[in-house]
Amino acid sequence: MTFKSYLDTPFVHQVYFKLADRTPQTREAFIQFCYQYLSGHEGMTRFYLGLRAVEMRRPVNDQGFDILMDMEFENVEYYNKYRQHERHERWITVAGSMATERRVFDSYVLPEPDGRAWKVEADH
Repeated sequence: MTFKSYLDTPFVHQVYFKLADRTPQTREAFIQFCYQYLSGHEGMTRFYLGLRAVEMRRPVNDQGFDILMDMEFENVEYYNKYRQHERHERWITVAGSMATERRVFDSYVLPEPDGRAWKVEADH
């Protein structure tokens, strides 16, 4: 697969946030701002937020974040529209300063060798 062919595959945008104020009230406000301004954009096929599993303390577990935001778009074009959307810009103004650190991971979803997208079926 060439790079150009990835442009039509699903695009995943993940951000790990470390909050400046780690109180439950700030965490809940941050989460609500994320749902209000960042979910439901055109071409978005998945949006969810996650809290760090604080009980996981193995050496490989990253302890440097509080909230994960994970979103998937039909392709990178929709992601680029999202980045420039007024709701995204508003979120930056309203909630952006609530996080002291953010680590961004962007990736293209790889198809299976036979060209299909990966899908995991539960056995239960």
